[in-house]
Amino acid sequence: MKKILVVDDDLDIVDAIKTVLESHGFSVASYNNTQDIVQKIKKETPDLLLLDVMFPENSSAGFEVARAIRKESSLAKLPIIIFSAVNEKFKLGFMKFSEDQIDPDYMPVNDFLEKPIDCDILLEKIAKVLKN
Repeated sequence: MKKILVVDDDLDIVDAIKTVLESHGFSVASYNNTQDIVQKIKKETPDLLLLDVMFPENSSAGFEVARAIRKESSLAKLPIIIFSAVNEKFKLGFMKFSEDQIDPDYMPVNDFLEKPIDCDILLEKIAKVLKN
């Protein structure tokens, strides 16, 4: 059974994602803040991280967590899908997309998911990321 860790401050989103993933046979753990999250991830040893971008304490905390994970040798290859209500349509500087490709030097994640989250797309992206 694959273990997925969900990190998002919105408890309703966490509960919804958890329900969907558990109904598809995944083991799910969750946190609703980024405090000490790298250490928590080491302890949880997930197969995949679903990570929100924006948290009340920092609007780009998700990116900072992703970069910190990539610097940890034991976590460097952990697949990360990042999600946010803010997306490429807003032409924000932190998003650098080329068609459907994410610039890994700029945003160290495996995939991006737009909120509100479509469960079918979420499951497709999880399957794709876990397959690689």
